[in-house]
Amino acid sequence: MILYLLLQTLNSDGLNKAVGQITESSVKLAEATANYGALKMVFSVFMIFMIVIVLLFVYQIFVLTKKIDIIHTAATKTQEYFEGVSDRTIGTSQGQVIIRRSFNGLSQSIKYAILRIRLENHIDNKEMVCNKVSRMIKNEFSEINSFFSNFICDKKPLCEILNDEDEDVIKEFMLEQIYISKENFSISNMDQSTDILINGIKLIYIKNL
Repeated sequence: MILYLLLQTLNSDGLNKAVGQITESSVKLAEATANYGALKMVFSVFMIFMIVIVLLFVYQIFVLTKKIDIIHTAATKTQEYFEGVSDRTIGTSQGQVIIRRSFNGLSQSIKYAILRIRLENHIDNKEMVCNKVSRMIKNEFSEINSFFSNFICDKKPLCEILNDEDEDVIKEFMLEQIYISKENFSISNMDQSTDILINGIKLIYIKNL
């Protein structure tokens, strides 16, 4: 009887141990399965995240490439424009056209200045009038000189044809026209005289090209 009870006790302990081991194995297996599923989910999320990053990277490359193409096109056009602008060399015929147009404008400025000064009330102050005419002629020739310096004709700057003595000639002519008496002054005569003077200077410059 005692032996039987001992065997029963051993059998009961072994059974409990076996059941415990099976239960533990089952729990571990369930945990492993759960962890594997979680890993699969984490890996899936990670892969989706990486795909999104790659797509964004490709999109950024596409956008940047498009912008670079636009910048390159604009830079090329700008360079082509300034290359054309920087070419200062002109032919003789072009130089002649520039001289004619510049001195035609000077002629109109002279005519206007003569008429305006003649109508001023302080014309009797000859010193002031003389200074005004000198300043006006210097400014006009300074602008012409600056404009001509932008061009090279026959391997030399176009401004080199200008003669400083012509400033004094034009100044004396303007003062003469300003102080002609009202009885002897006429706009038509002044207009013709101015054209003759300026055309003479202009012809000399054209021949000197």
